[in-house]
Amino acid sequence: MLSATARPTQEEMLLLNGVEVPVHEAAEWDHVDPLPDADACDFALVSAMYAAACRELGMDTSRLLTIGGVVVDDAGRTIGCAWLNRVG
Repeated sequence: MLSATARPTQEEMLLLNGVEVPVHEAAEWDHVDPLPDADACDFALVSAMYAAACRELGMDTSRLLTIGGVVVDDAGRTIGCAWLNRVG
């Protein structure tokens, strides 16, 4: 699983119904896993966060896919996705 980690660059507190909620203005990417070589895989299924990091860092996103609509069973458990989204 490819991953990316971020940390906020600014934070402010937003008051919602008497509760303070931290809101992050921007993020700096602490770590972004490198993409596998094209010889290793045609496409990589990644999180939206990983795709955003790749875009912001100018990485090639042409082989990235993210999960589309969620499919749930009768108990409300996620069991799959309805489609894949092409990132780049």
